[in-house]
Amino acid sequence: RGSGPKIAFVTYVAYFPDEYDFGHITSARGSAGLPYFVVIDGYRRDIYYDEYCGQNEQTNDVCKKIVPVWTECPSSEYVRGCLAQHGLRNMLMEYGSEFDWFVFVHDDTYLRTDYLHTYAGLLDHHFGASSQPMVMTATGGARVLEGVDSSCDNTEDDYRYPHGDVVVYSRGALNQLKRGFAMDSLLNQMVEWKLVSVGRGFQVLNWMYSFPCLLLPAAIQYPIEGKKEDEDSIGVVQINNPLGMKESHQHYAGGSTLPKKVSRQGLVWHNVTGFKKTKTYATLGRPSKWKETWHVWNTSECN
Repeated sequence: RGSGPKIAFVTYVAYFPDEYDFGHITSARGSAGLPYFVVIDGYRRDIYYDEYCGQNEQTNDVCKKIVPVWTECPSSEYVRGCLAQHGLRNMLMEYGSEFDWFVFVHDDTYLRTDYLHTYAGLLDHHFGASSQPMVMTATGGARVLEGVDSSCDNTEDDYRYPHGDVVVYSRGALNQLKRGFAMDSLLNQMVEWKLVSVGRGFQVLNWMYSFPCLLLPAAIQYPIEGKKEDEDSIGVVQINNPLGMKESHQHYAGGSTLPKKVSRQGLVWHNVTGFKKTKTYATLGRPSKWKETWHVWNTSECN
């Protein structure tokens, strides 16, 4: 995209083809011609090449639009966490110099990519953001971390962070995360908290790293005609039917739903300091500085 911010779009394939409509992921971009990477378990390499790509004209067209990122993850209920952490780490190691921002997105998401570029360009212009540890999310606001209860002091303020269904990492943020990813940081936190949702796992991990987070407006399941918040949204999350992608694209591509102009004054931030008040932080310091071992955080260490 010329001199503007370079953005990579990343998703994962946990199970396919029986449990996963592989072609669905290419719709999540909402725009053609952009880099789109798919993290795939290396154990399924033969399925990808032999049983899926090459089957017919439709699947061949899908395979031409994506770049596979291979990793190896044993099957379990937390396999998505393994795919996410090692896929993003591999992305950074292989393509880190080519992109400024990395969008990790579920397959049930429609993104208005030009609008996303506007946000990324604004942050880069004012803050040099792509080189700084910074996150953008599109999930409707910050929530208390799942599993945190009243035993933690100041729960409402200190233990909130936006959910990570759509999480946009600056290159600087991924550089801080990569050592933890090599120590299974995301997977270990998901197992500890019994979180099968990668979005919930990212919520905990990003909170631990205390990344400042820009909140992006998003429609839920489908855009509502005339609803101001949806017209200004970055896209649609949690689309729950196959026609949802097409309908979302038709809604936003017509030109009558142009978003409001994005300005620095209109940005909504979530800034977190809660992890820095925990026993874990007092003893071990910043997670980005940990070596060899990931120190799992749990609520018994919250105060």
